[in-house]
Amino acid sequence: MAAVKQTIEERKLAICETGIHGHGLASLEYPRYRFHALRADHDALKVVGDEFRTGMVFAFNIDLYDPAWRNGETGCVFAETVRITPTGAERMHAFSTKFQTIAC
Repeated sequence: MAAVKQTIEERKLAICETGIHGHGLASLEYPRYRFHALRADHDALKVVGDEFRTGMVFAFNIDLYDPAWRNGETGCVFAETVRITPTGAERMHAFSTKFQTIAC
């Protein structure tokens, strides 16, 4: 997570949210690890546990914005949703994960 944060800051972007969290009947379910709320999440994980089990669904996301563009009032979410299977994590869609650069 520190390397991700460093890369973001080097590009003069800012983070709304970065991390992983469960998806079930609600969003932001535990186990979750959010860079901007590590202490709160670590304290909660002591109570609820941090085991990933088959059938769980997680979102990995990076929500970024550029403070210098439109007063930082808009941003972009980069996310991946995965399901935990007996053999590991499985992507729940087939969209490309390759970034595209567009002219501004």
